[in-house]
Amino acid sequence: MSAPAHRLLGALLAAALGPAAPAQTTLLTGQLLTNPGAEAGSLLGWTQTGVAGHLADDGSYEAGYATGYTPHSGTYQFVAGANAGASGTLAQTVSFASFSAPVLALLDEGGVLANVSLWQQSLYQGGTTDYVQVRLDFHSANNQPLGSYTSAPLNAELWQNFSASYAVPAGSRSVTYSVISVRGNNGGQWIDAFNDDHSLTLSAIPEPGTYAALAGAAALGAAVWRRRRRRGATGPA
Repeated sequence: MSAPAHRLLGALLAAALGPAAPAQTTLLTGQLLTNPGAEAGSLLGWTQTGVAGHLADDGSYEAGYATGYTPHSGTYQFVAGANAGASGTLAQTVSFASFSAPVLALLDEGGVLANVSLWQQSLYQGGTTDYVQVRLDFHSANNQPLGSYTSAPLNAELWQNFSASYAVPAGSRSVTYSVISVRGNNGGQWIDAFNDDHSLTLSAIPEPGTYAALAGAAALGAAVWRRRRRRGATGPA
C-alpha cells in the first residue's frame, strides 16, 4: 500500500472512531491494590496462604548466590522465600461496593474490564523453573463466586512485563487478586520467582458501535485503496 493510501486509511479510521475512541481507554478506577510493589517493606495489605511464605525482598535474598535479582523498581520486591514449600499464595480482596452508581451500573451490565499488570523474573537453575501465576476471583454482593481467570505460568529469566484484560462477570461486587508462587522441578528447596509492580484497574468495555465503526472504516479504506490501485494499473477511468 502506498504512503498516500496509508494516510487516507488512517484518516478514515480516525474520523470514524473519533467520537467513540475515549470508550476504549476510559479508566473507571485507579490502582486498586494496596502495597502493590512491597514498598511498605512488608506484606501490608496482603494475606498469605499455603506452605511457602513470602518476603518483601530488598534484593538481598539471592545475595552471595546469584546477581541481578534486585527489585524491578523502588526498594522492594516480592519473593516466596520465607519457608520451604512447593507453593504459596499472596492475595488481597478489593470491594467494589463503594464505587459510584454509574460504575456499579456498568458492573451489573457486564460492561467492565479488569486490567492486570506486573513484572516478573525467575532464577534459572535447570529443569522446570520456579514461576508465579496471577489469578482473579470475582464474587457477588453475597460472596457467591461468579468467575475466575488464571494466567499461564510466568518464569522469565529477566524482568518481563505481563499484562492482560479480563471481562468482569456481570454483578460482581469484589475481586480477589492472587499471586501464586510455585517451585518448579529443579531440585531447589526455595522458590526463586520474583515479582514486582503489580497493578489492578477497571476500565469500561468499548461500546459495540466502536467496533462497528472500526470495521466500516477499514472496509471503506480498503475499497478506496483497491479502486486507486486499479486506476494506477489501467490509467484514469
